[in-house]
Amino acid sequence: MKKIITTTTTLAQLTTMLVMATATTPIYAQQKQETANIIAQTETECHNGLEVETIPCTLLIHESPTTVVLQGPYVISRLSDDRSQVVAAPNAWVWQVVDSLKTKGLTIDSIVLAGQGTAPNPHVNHVVMSKQ
Repeated sequence: MKKIITTTTTLAQLTTMLVMATATTPIYAQQKQETANIIAQTETECHNGLEVETIPCTLLIHESPTTVVLQGPYVISRLSDDRSQVVAAPNAWVWQVVDSLKTKGLTIDSIVLAGQGTAPNPHVNHVVMSKQ
């Protein structure tokens, strides 16, 4: 009698193999580095400017070879122009990252404003971008 051996690959294992395969491609590695550099530069500008919050101005939530998902608070606290008081201002930094990524060939698929605008649940922008 012949013995039949079967192997089972779980969805998690397949996903890991796919991520490992795409993560090692030179083009994707370069894309990841460029995205990281754009966000790091923008964060430096955000926190070295008039912004006073210690939260990130823009977060990278997800990145794959064809998709980037960003998150940023809708409003951030900053010093007034004369630096005499703290004021709430729209978060322009997330849009600076979006504009930089657009020059790299990504386009906006959707923008979602989440949250209730309260201290425990502030408004947050989620921007989904893709590359063809």
